[in-house]
Amino acid sequence: MGLAASQARLLSITARKSDCEFQSMRLSHEKIALARDMEHISDEYQDALGKTKLVYDYYGSGMQPQDVSYNLLMRPSVYNDYYPKLITDKSNRVVLDSKYAAAAIAAGIPVEGLSGTPSDAVRNKFIQALAEQNIITLQTAASVQHVTYGNTIGLGSTFSITAGTKEVTWTEFLDMLDAYGCSTSAYGITFGDGVVTSMGGDAGSGKQGGCELVYSYDPEKKESNFIAGNPSFTLRQLLEDDKHYLLSFQSAWAEFTPIYETAFLQRQIVGGEADSSVLNWMLEQFSTLLGGVVENDKGLQYAYDAVYNLLYANNDIQDAEADLTSRGFPDKNATDRKRWVNYDAKPTGSSKTYLDIMNEVSGWGENKLGKGYDTSVISKGYDSVGFAFNYGKNGSGAYHKKTSEVSIDLTNVAKVFLTAYAEYIQGVGYTDYDYSKGRVSQGKKFYEPKDNDKFVIADTSELNTGDQDLMAGFYDAMFNIICTHGWVKNEQINDSAYLQEQMKNGTVFISTISNDGFFYQGNYNTDNYIVEVPDQEAIAQAEAKYNSEKAKIQSKEDTLDVKMKNLDTEISSLTTEYDTTKNIINKAVEKSFKRYDA
Repeated sequence: MGLAASQARLLSITARKSDCEFQSMRLSHEKIALARDMEHISDEYQDALGKTKLVYDYYGSGMQPQDVSYNLLMRPSVYNDYYPKLITDKSNRVVLDSKYAAAAIAAGIPVEGLSGTPSDAVRNKFIQALAEQNIITLQTAASVQHVTYGNTIGLGSTFSITAGTKEVTWTEFLDMLDAYGCSTSAYGITFGDGVVTSMGGDAGSGKQGGCELVYSYDPEKKESNFIAGNPSFTLRQLLEDDKHYLLSFQSAWAEFTPIYETAFLQRQIVGGEADSSVLNWMLEQFSTLLGGVVENDKGLQYAYDAVYNLLYANNDIQDAEADLTSRGFPDKNATDRKRWVNYDAKPTGSSKTYLDIMNEVSGWGENKLGKGYDTSVISKGYDSVGFAFNYGKNGSGAYHKKTSEVSIDLTNVAKVFLTAYAEYIQGVGYTDYDYSKGRVSQGKKFYEPKDNDKFVIADTSELNTGDQDLMAGFYDAMFNIICTHGWVKNEQINDSAYLQEQMKNGTVFISTISNDGFFYQGNYNTDNYIVEVPDQEAIAQAEAKYNSEKAKIQSKEDTLDVKMKNLDTEISSLTTEYDTTKNIINKAVEKSFKRYDA
């Protein structure tokens, strides 16, 4: 190599070596930054491990705690014994959300309150405004306004929700249900009649289109029969008949998974608080006889919660349906295969597959669900607590994209309700009942009433009266304290996390009524029903985030390590070449000097 070439190569090696050393230093700084990031997410995770939340453990058993929320405390229910647990600030003013505040303004109550309780007319304006804000229904408002205004409730007096009681046998109980109860149709529930709906479906396929069907199933004969028209049931019929009554939603041309059908039935069975749902109907039928006795009311709420949590533990089904709808499902065009969604796909933003979501509401499992388009899902519904469905498999077990079907047994729903009620009355944890999701034939045990079993009911000549008195007493107590103590609006107070944080840091308090008829303010930890527990959901989310971020950082570190190792190897190689080239140059220079010296 000539001298000039060697010098050029030396410069090139020097430049490349400097660049490699710079890149190595930059990567080293990146590793330091990743170490800081790792420290940061570790600190976040450690902080999350100490996170707590406030739960309302009404039954004191730890079995059905609910997150403390504004509506739980400030809306009438058995949970607060039909007395408001008022959210108050440091000045003892009632903290109102935007709807309650609008009602107070409509009634003309200033934020500083009044010098005392106002007239009946002002109270009735407040009640009417509650209806206009959709806090209560117009019918409830009208019934409450007909109850004499209790202008001393919460200001030194209480109202009684107890009544005399008497015992009746199971047969007498059923007879009274016939006398005082109502059927599903009278309650406003309409079941399907086999007519094809807009949910997919081929109008030419008759009952095999997208439609809700009602079946009776005879366990002895193992026969199912389609019930035409709009069938109606009584609670006695569901509890006493030898046959089981099932709802089935079948869709011949819909999405691959039975998400839509299950979402439809889920709403029809559970529904919201004001909906004409099957669960609300059952609660009202039992309450007609059992309501008004404190322990009964607690037991009925326990039973309601048990069924609700069983069939509607989360919003996954409804969210999946909404996601499918937003993406153009279901597709009514049977020739367009592109819009079918596979069972092992995931809804947008969900970590669960459609199969996971369906299995959560069914006790059967993937390999136990029907094959082909037939009525086998009806017999599975009879043998199921929860929803039974198929994914649309054909006879050979391959997935067939034309059909999906879901079924639920109304008889079993009624049995679960009665069993959960009996469990509470007899003592939670004392009985060996089992009404969890799954197959009835695999060890489920329902309460089976005998004729000599006794049921405690309110001893009154007119049943199902007093709801309006409870509602009136609740809102009169709230109204009186708002008028005498003043109020403050807080639009964030409906956010459960925000409310709990304000409670923990002492910004807001809970005011509850005492035996002397007055409201007294206290911290959340003075309430017998409120418990502070580790926030397992927040901890799990933090752990998932920690593991995810840790994996990302580890992956980046591994990449940086490889790059740095490669750079170290290259630097070492360049150093060797640099020394060799420099040695060549030195020898060439030395040789030149010797030539000229000669």
